[in-house]
Amino acid sequence: MVSDGPGRSLAFTYTSGRISQVTVKAAGGSVLATHRYGYDGNGHLTSYQSPLGVAGQHGAVTYAYYTAADGQNLAHALKTYTLPEGEGMRFAYYLDGRVFRHQRHKHGTLLPETTTFRYQDFRRETVTVNERGYERRHTFDANGNPVRIVDETGAAYTYAYDAANPFNRLSETDPAGLTTHYQYDGVGNVTRITQPSGATTEYADFTAYHAPQRIKDAQGNWTLLKYDAKGNLTDAVRLKTGQVPTAGVTPPASAIASWTKYADDGNFGQPTQTKALRDFTGASLGSFAGGVGPTLTTSYDAQTLYPTQLSRLGDKTGDGLINGSDPADTASLAFDGLGRPTQGIDADWHPVQVAYDADGRVIQGTDAIGQLRTYRHDGDGRLIDAELKLTQAGKTRLWDSATQVYDDAGRLAQTLDAGGYATLYRYDAAGHLTQVTDPDAYSLSFDYDPVGRWVRAYDKAEHAVRRTLDAAGRVKTVTDPNGHATTYTYWNAAGDGRLKQVTRPKVGSFTAGRITQFDYDALGRVIRLTEQPAAGSGETARDTLRTYDALGRLVREAGPAYTDSDPNSATFGQTIRPVTRWVYDNLSHLKEIKAGQTAANGGSSIDPETGASASDTVTTQATYTVDDFGRRLTETDAKGHTTAYTYDLHGNVLTRQTPNGHTVTYVWATGHQLLSATAEDGRQVLYTRNPLGQVIRAETWSAVPSQLEVAYDYTYDAAHRLDQLTDSRGVKTLSYAWSPGGLLDSLTDSDGGATHTLYDPVGRLIGLWAPNFDTFGLAYDAGGRLTELRYPNGVTETLAWNADDSLSRISHKNGVATLVQSAYTYDGLGRRKTLQETVSGLPTLTYTYQYDPLDRLTQVDNGTASQKQTYAYDIFGNRVQQQLGNPVSQTTAYQYDPAQQLTEVRNGSLTGTLLEAYLYDANGQLSQACKGSGVTRPNDQTCAGTSVTQYAWTSFDRLGQISGSTSASFRYDDQGRRIRKTEGGVTTNYLYDGLNLYGEYPAGNWTTPTALYVQAGLDTPLARLTGPVGSPSAAAAYYHPDGLGSVLALTNASATVTGTQRFDAFGTKLAGSGTVPQYGYTGWEPDATGLIYYRARYYDPSVGRFTARDPIGYLDGLNRYRCETWSE
Repeated sequence: MVSDGPGRSLAFTYTSGRISQVTVKAAGGSVLATHRYGYDGNGHLTSYQSPLGVAGQHGAVTYAYYTAADGQNLAHALKTYTLPEGEGMRFAYYLDGRVFRHQRHKHGTLLPETTTFRYQDFRRETVTVNERGYERRHTFDANGNPVRIVDETGAAYTYAYDAANPFNRLSETDPAGLTTHYQYDGVGNVTRITQPSGATTEYADFTAYHAPQRIKDAQGNWTLLKYDAKGNLTDAVRLKTGQVPTAGVTPPASAIASWTKYADDGNFGQPTQTKALRDFTGASLGSFAGGVGPTLTTSYDAQTLYPTQLSRLGDKTGDGLINGSDPADTASLAFDGLGRPTQGIDADWHPVQVAYDADGRVIQGTDAIGQLRTYRHDGDGRLIDAELKLTQAGKTRLWDSATQVYDDAGRLAQTLDAGGYATLYRYDAAGHLTQVTDPDAYSLSFDYDPVGRWVRAYDKAEHAVRRTLDAAGRVKTVTDPNGHATTYTYWNAAGDGRLKQVTRPKVGSFTAGRITQFDYDALGRVIRLTEQPAAGSGETARDTLRTYDALGRLVREAGPAYTDSDPNSATFGQTIRPVTRWVYDNLSHLKEIKAGQTAANGGSSIDPETGASASDTVTTQATYTVDDFGRRLTETDAKGHTTAYTYDLHGNVLTRQTPNGHTVTYVWATGHQLLSATAEDGRQVLYTRNPLGQVIRAETWSAVPSQLEVAYDYTYDAAHRLDQLTDSRGVKTLSYAWSPGGLLDSLTDSDGGATHTLYDPVGRLIGLWAPNFDTFGLAYDAGGRLTELRYPNGVTETLAWNADDSLSRISHKNGVATLVQSAYTYDGLGRRKTLQETVSGLPTLTYTYQYDPLDRLTQVDNGTASQKQTYAYDIFGNRVQQQLGNPVSQTTAYQYDPAQQLTEVRNGSLTGTLLEAYLYDANGQLSQACKGSGVTRPNDQTCAGTSVTQYAWTSFDRLGQISGSTSASFRYDDQGRRIRKTEGGVTTNYLYDGLNLYGEYPAGNWTTPTALYVQAGLDTPLARLTGPVGSPSAAAAYYHPDGLGSVLALTNASATVTGTQRFDAFGTKLAGSGTVPQYGYTGWEPDATGLIYYRARYYDPSVGRFTARDPIGYLDGLNRYRCETWSE
């Protein structure tokens, strides 16, 4: 018997001198697990029974052997093993006893999966022939080291070793000819690794435990490590660029980039504390006490064997201190008698539980939203099903399930989802996945090269994506189903073989496609990204430059060089670059974003740690305070307005306080499930969720006095897909039917209107039947690009595409008569260069576009000199000047504040007559626009003019009301969708299908819809139905868009054009006839106020800007008001 510190024991039972049973017992003597072993008369192990096998719940693992009768050298050689479910392996040998073949079997029946081996002793070569018949050759030296490996394609990897120390590898060369070298000290420690480029990683000052105290990376940055007398790590210090540490010596704080401290129990080396230093003051190597930063503490049981508690302590308020205002977070941990964790936390500190069967397999565990799921395994330990069952009000219900079935070789062959729908998997003999078939019988198949890398992926219609690879396995070309190839090339040894260029398919008359080139530093980070225009385009290449600090954080990015077109800039007419700099704290949390301009060369004397350059002129765009756990506490804009946040233990936002005085409080369930959001004025959204986390009811309440504005009730089918949606306002329902694989088959509303869909053999929408029985047909090319849309009225939309997937032409024709057509050409950088636009009843115009190197639209020319438009921008992308005509007949100047908010529009220049003035609230939302005559703006709080429009925003930062010459009010649901609009005293209610508009209803009348909309996908309107919308007598109006999605024309059932509209590049309507309801520029919803509803916010085409900041922050750029160039 063997006992450990906690009192557990192993008891051994012997039969004929061999261990036949091992019993694991708890401290009190109770049996925790029993393992049994069987032998034959020769002492060979013939069976093993796991604890569940002992209990009779599954079979044993069995073994069979050859005997001397099978050959002189085969006695005692393993012949087969068989797992409890019958899968196993059979082994065959040469007469000298070396393995000849491995072959899978199922219950003794041999399967075709066979691997064979050949040996060439003279050359010390072993040849492996895989299950597909391809050979891999291994050549060894006299010490058994591989010196050459030739893979199944003939590509060779070679290795060299030190003659004096034959197990020290000196070099390895891959099939691309790239060689990596290794150097060692006298005791075998690796001291230098040299990349093919010559860049080196160095290790120095090894301890008695062969641990390096100093490491220099390939970029020349050092890491200093400190250990205690037992060899346990106590400190990891990363130095700033250019700083060289001395082993065992604490560097000055000014030289340190980051510092992490470690402590252990002092006896067994169990880690007890980790501290990441935010403040290096007082810190010294080898002492955990110094320095300030978040600390994670681990407590153990009496034997210091298993952790029992985790505790984290750090600054939660952002004041830089850790005191009573920052209580520690603690979590309890537990283990069972066999040392398996049964209670703990996930990465977000949510509690989790785990239970095991006797074989140690998880049979119950906490899922992502806190529910306990149960799991079953087969005798081989493979998961066969997972279920979520809950008992509520005395009734047990199965909420979710997933089942897995395996083939004879033990590979996953089938999965069944909760609805019972099957996905099938097929493999080749080598176990490569060759086909996946979904529940709708749509399949995706794969072909592989001899090494097992996929080279062809294709659907049921043989639409294939093909790859070619070089000898090192790097992708050379990817050819799409239309036969268009994207090419990849790589740097030679000087660039360590990294990706160098990506060349897209050529377009039009260009002789080659666009090229993107990547230049790297020694650590593989992109430091220059160059876009080379298509050959023959006459465009100029442009590059973006990046700088990283010693920790690998991006600290600087300088965009493409361009000629400053801002007439108010001190560098007007000079070549400059936009530059952005990021500032971090010692815990790598973002603290500040700075932006502005730098010199044409990207900046001189750049500080490698901060990214600062004397060539820069930058201003702060945003500052942040962050707690020690990475949670953003405040965000302050360029005008000093601060948004503040608080959090719960799990990182969920508890409160958000905006600078304009609104506070929203949030309540969450486990797994980051939002339950409610409540503003200080009583405005509220509430969610009820099922055990899967799906919303089953969502309520939106107005501000005090609170009134329910809308509630949605949701039901789901067995496969967890939306089954029915009910809108409380008119008790209107939308019911959904799905294919087994999850494609929408039909959508039926409570008024009897139904939309049905049809798909081709590869799952693409090819037919749509509208509620009025209209039929739309769709067709695609091999690559899945839409090529044709057939309308019920006989109009056909045809789309032509370039090889790089850019749209060449979209036309709408009634027979041979063109109703609408947009034909595009592109410049060498992929931007739309010309647009020939035909709109029925309007003159055909050809627009020519020009851009600066930052992709900002600088000129639009439609062939009429007096209508030529030119634009100039500041470094932040704000339009600062617009000129009309050639020669210029009108100049408009624009003024912005430090937060990129448009404040003034003037005639001629910034000293000209004030034409328009704008005010914003502290949250950056447009609050007032003053236009007309006599416009004044004495300060940021006041403006006047003969036309004043005021904008009121809700406590959820949504535009609620517009007051002025045109007034409007809006309501929104929990998803931010606009559900009600009142304009000119007319109120319209909206019903949604997901994010798509489905129906319109007049105020006070939810009986009959004013209109229903037919959509072919997200934001793809096809038709508007009015009258008896669910019958063939409905009046249908069909939408005809351009390549941006802008609706240019409307036709009726007889294909007569009933409305047209034409827009400029920024969305201002230039001309048109009739009425085009609901959809306009880029397919979004124009209002009578002049704004366009873009779901998340509103856009003002007159100035080309949004009325509020982008809610996703700076992900799309530093200017959160700017509209993209819609001509692209």
